[in-house]
Amino acid sequence: MKRCLDLMRLGRVLDLTDAAMATMAREFGATFWPQDLDCLGLDGVRYCAKA
Repeated sequence: MKRCLDLMRLGRVLDLTDAAMATMAREFGATFWPQDLDCLGLDGVRYCAKA
């Protein structure tokens, strides 16, 4: 376990935009469910209103 954590600490955290996440979802044939309207209208995007 320690070895895995040491390896993870070498990585970086990246902020992903809705557009990047929508693109990845489309690449893998998934549906992207954002809680904002930025990507609405793109293929494979379904809106999920904030509660």
